[in-house]
Formats: sequence, C-alpha cells, structure tokens
Amino acid sequence: MESLSHTFATKGDETVGPAEPILASSLIDDDELDDLIDRVYNSGITEHKHKKERIGTGVKSLDAALFGGLESGRVIEIGGEASAGVREVYTTLLVSCLLINRHSTAAVVDTTGNFDVLRLFTLIIARLLSCQQSQDLLAPLRESVGLGSDSRAEDVAAKVLDRVKIMRVFDFEGVREAVGEIRDELEGRGGGGKDTEEKEEALAKEQVRVGEAKETSKRTFVPDSEGEDEDEEEEMLFESEAKPNLAPRVQDTAAISAAISAPEPEKSGHADTAEQAAEITPKKSTPSTLKFILIDNLAHVFGPVSKNDMNKATSFTSTLLSTLAHLTHSLSLYTLLVIPTTPPPTTRAASPKRGVPEHRAHAASYGGPDQAEPVPQPSIFSSNKIGPGVPGLSGLMGLYSDIRVLISRMPRRKVDARIYYDEKMDMARKRRVEMVGVLEVVGDRWGGRMGGWGVFAEGQHGIVDVK
Repeated sequence: MESLSHTFATKGDETVGPAEPILASSLIDDDELDDLIDRVYNSGITEHKHKKERIGTGVKSLDAALFGGLESGRVIEIGGEASAGVREVYTTLLVSCLLINRHSTAAVVDTTGNFDVLRLFTLIIARLLSCQQSQDLLAPLRESVGLGSDSRAEDVAAKVLDRVKIMRVFDFEGVREAVGEIRDELEGRGGGGKDTEEKEEALAKEQVRVGEAKETSKRTFVPDSEGEDEDEEEEMLFESEAKPNLAPRVQDTAAISAAISAPEPEKSGHADTAEQAAEITPKKSTPSTLKFILIDNLAHVFGPVSKNDMNKATSFTSTLLSTLAHLTHSLSLYTLLVIPTTPPPTTRAASPKRGVPEHRAHAASYGGPDQAEPVPQPSIFSSNKIGPGVPGLSGLMGLYSDIRVLISRMPRRKVDARIYYDEKMDMARKRRVEMVGVLEVVGDRWGGRMGGWGVFAEGQHGIVDVK
C-alpha cells in the first residue's frame, strides 16, 4: 500500500511546522473567570476582590432582592406603569446616589415633562432628617456644600439639589443631543481651570477681531486713476492710525484676564488664630463628576420614529444604547432607563359563530406557521397580567441592559386578591382593596438576582417597608 507523505511550505531553509493550538483558557482572563464562577456558584470571589459601590432604596425587602442594592457600572432598565411607583423608586435611587457621592452630579433626561423636582427636594429633606441624629452622613454633606454645623436640613437639601441637571427634550434627536452633551462632559472631566482660561482667551481674541473689523474698514467706491496714489497714502494713514489703537485693547484684555486668574495677595503679618489661618489659606474645591444618568422615558420618543421607519428607529436606538453602555461600564456610572409597560390585553366578547366553508375548515383547525404565538408574560407572577412592552424596543433593551426590573401593583392579602381578580365583583369594592408595590428582577446579566422580588408601600416621605 502506497504511503502518503505530507510536506509543509518552507520559508528559506527553515521548515514551517503546523500551527500550535490555542488553549481555551488563554482566551479568558482571571477576572472574567472569577466572575463566571461567582455567577454560577455564588462563591463571592468577585465581591471579595473588589467591592463595588452600591445604592439602595432603604426598604429591606427591595434591598434583599437586589443583593444589597444596585452596583455601579450597570445599565438598569426599570419597567412598569407610572402609577405603580416607578417614579418613587428611581427618585429614591437618585437621592441615595447624591447623598453617598457628595461631590457627584446627576443628569436627568426628561422626555415627558413629568419629572417632579419638588418631590425630589422633599425626599432629600426626609432622608436628611432621618439621619440627623447620626451625624455620619449629614456632617460631611454640610462640609462639602460649605455650610456650618448649625445649618438647617432645607439649606443642605437645596445645595444637593443644585447638583441635578435636568434636560427637557421633546423628540429622539433631543435625546441623542443630551447623551452627546453627557459624553462630552465625561470625556472632558478634570479640565475646569483650562476651560476657564480658554474661554477668556477666546473672548480676548474676539474683542480684538471686532476692533480690527471696525477700525480697518475701507471705502467701497472705485477710485480714479489720477487719485490712486492719494488713496494709497490715505489707506496707509488709516492703517498706521489703527495699529496704535489695537495695542491698548490687547493690553487691557490681558490685564483683565490676569486680574481674574491672579490669586488674592497674601495678608501681611501672621494669623493670630486658627480661624484666621483658615481664612487666609485658600480651599481647593473638589471638581464635581457625573455619577447618575436617568432617562424617563425612552419609549415616549421611540414610538413616533418607529411608526415612520422601524429600521431607522432601531439603528438610532442601538447606537444610543451602545454609547450609554460604554460610558456606564468604563466610568462606573449608574444609568437608569425607564421603559413603561403596555396595558394588559383586553378580552373581546365572542362574536356570533358563522358557518365555515368546507375548503377552509381544515385551515381553521390547523394554525400553521403564520399563526402568532402567545407572548410570554414578563412578570414571574401568573396573576400579574401586564403587556410585554413597546414593540421593537424590548428586544434592544435586552441586549444592552445589565439588570431588568419590573414594578407593578398587586393585592396585599389573599382576601384582597380574591376581590380584585373576581370579574363579577363591582368596581366600587375593588377600589377599596389594599394594594402594594412589587419590584421583580426579571433579568440580571451578572449578579444572579433573576427571580428575586420585594414589596414596598408609598408614604409621604418616600417608599417604606410593608408592615
């Protein structure tokens, strides 16, 4: 039997051997491997190695379902009806972020105009008053905003509220511009002093250009050939007169810029007390950094674009979500995207039956591939009949969101559930049923919290535990 011999391509005198196999272990680093083991076995390796910052709601049931709260560097999708307590939940998370990160700012992209600033101010005051006895949180906040130890909680809350930037938009293009501004702010972080100097220099150059344009203006008529020499002499006179006038302008602008940027002169003598020494020594202000992004709601601007062109809406939304996910993961931000759920489908009354032709009898009994399959309910409770969400947007959110949370209202006790779900019961009695808010984790890419749920009640000072 003839044996087959294989030869390999040669490069010069050296024989090129077969390529070495790539081990699967070389394609994943240690951090990703630890994260994978942590998600599968809940070993807590990642949590022990680097503990991420978390923001909680203050409600034991919800924080337990969220494993202590929402960690930074995650895109969180919050779905549900507005009346179910969605605004109370994301406002509580916003307050927690502002109070924990004392030098951070928050950006709110409001597409509906329903963001309640007064409610946010009320929740900040309530949180400050609740922690007023323990000065662990209130004292550093007073120091960070430059207020004394005897300042009221309302004054501190007003300073905290100044760190919230609200951007009111009306269409999808406005959302894209708002996210672009947020991205530019994050990419240019740490250059506050340089920005001020650049603005002053640009203002000085603009003033010089305006002066040149005014003083070096020339006549517009066409001169005669005999008077060309005289006109040239006059133009030279104009230029020679304009040059001495430009020097004082530049000098004055430079003097103004130097006066603005120059530090205050040191006081002569020595400070008698520590307070005077503190007044003489200038304090370095800590630059504020963006930490929290809220978009309420994305479906409000996605709908009009998708009705005209679904492909265009999908492309724009995918680019927008990709940008937000990159900023969130790379800079450890909290990004909350509010997506309202659609109302439950209403059951229509059965129409009177009519005779079916024989040639369609078999087609009616066989559904076929064109028959729409029932859409699975997003809630883990079978009695929670809510819609699947906005068509076209729910699939995109599943690609870019790290945590998906669903908020709804459900009866508190079994007696309430029997009355609420009884179709024969009158509406007057159903309105007296006691309802509570339910938060469900319907998706979690990294933390393994899927299936967890908690209950809360809405109070005057925010969401509270159900007693």
